[in-house]
Amino acid sequence: MTTTELSKKLNLEKFVPDNEREAYVEKTVRVARTVGWKPEWLLAVIEFESGHNPKAVNPSSNATGLIQFIPTTAISL
Repeated sequence: MTTTELSKKLNLEKFVPDNEREAYVEKTVRVARTVGWKPEWLLAVIEFESGHNPKAVNPSSNATGLIQFIPTTAISL
């Protein structure tokens, strides 16, 4: 699946600016492949956890970022 097809399938145009979308999808695909996931799965987790907002912060747990890692967990990665 091309980055454009993946972007359209997951409605990324409502979350990621046009000028950043291709690079965002390409990087997400690389990360997904590195960890052995389908890119659609990783993008679905990101949408659920942060709405594709890299500055998202959960006020209850202090989890941050696209995948909402708790700071102590993120350090150990």
